[in-house]
Amino acid sequence: MNIFQQQDSDFSSVIDIINPSISVNDNDMLTEPFTRVGFRYSIFSMHRDKCSDPDGYSPSFYQHFWNLCSDDIFKECCGWLDTGHFPLDLNITNIALIPKGSMQVSMKDWRPIELCIVLYKIISKVLANRLKKVLLKCLSDNHSAFIPDRSILDNAMVAIEVLNFMKAKTRGQDRYVALKLDISKAYDRMDWSYLIVALNKMGFHHRCIRWMRMCVESVDYNVLVNGEQVGPIIPGCGLRQGDPLSPYLFIICAEGLSSLIRDTETRDVLTGTKFCRQAPSVSHLLFADDCFLFFKANEEQAHVMKIFYPLMS
Repeated sequence: MNIFQQQDSDFSSVIDIINPSISVNDNDMLTEPFTRVGFRYSIFSMHRDKCSDPDGYSPSFYQHFWNLCSDDIFKECCGWLDTGHFPLDLNITNIALIPKGSMQVSMKDWRPIELCIVLYKIISKVLANRLKKVLLKCLSDNHSAFIPDRSILDNAMVAIEVLNFMKAKTRGQDRYVALKLDISKAYDRMDWSYLIVALNKMGFHHRCIRWMRMCVESVDYNVLVNGEQVGPIIPGCGLRQGDPLSPYLFIICAEGLSSLIRDTETRDVLTGTKFCRQAPSVSHLLFADDCFLFFKANEEQAHVMKIFYPLMS
């Protein structure tokens, strides 16, 4: 099984069409000195009774004793971020397998839940709270999940309207196709090299990128089997479901796919669906790891979508 191993891939064609979007002022905000207020907000925004991490402490422990341990936590976390290195045991992650259905025959019958150390999650959440402030600048309108001031229901409503238009269309020669794709193992397959290059192309400061790399690349997995740890598994790719940073990094990577589709529209290779003449063209809608595609029902455009399919499967 090589799902956690890095795969050889050429993503230069995707990187070339991603637009730089992060300004100097944005980078100043992302790299400004950390504050105790930011760390306090990070820990107190966590659910008190989340599953305990590998060291046995839940968020409620840190919240209850915050007045006693906040200075030490703030000092140590800032020191790790300044040096660019985490302690070896800070990013150990347990994978708990939750059964799906009444019978478990293969790994598809289990839902993996990744349990990060809470002390790491405090740091990750501090970085995530900064990162989400600039997402509107570096992501297109086709994204709706995990972005402040947007609702995932926005894209759902647009998709319903497009489908109703396609069903009711009776005039004209053109016919359209709606294709829904669920990206398999989307987080687990994320290429770290692509993530770093995409962040660079968007204009993120090298210090900010270094922090992202620390969080993503320093993880070790242990699988919980009958209450015992089995491992470690040293991954070469992938993002964790339980990491506060993961949703934001994933949609940043997904912007590459959105850029590819927009580029084909610009070159008139692909044609999205329009409700009416004055309406904008809708070629794709992104819902986290799901994607809705709309295009003309002809052989040429179906072939274009077939080229995109390996990127999403």
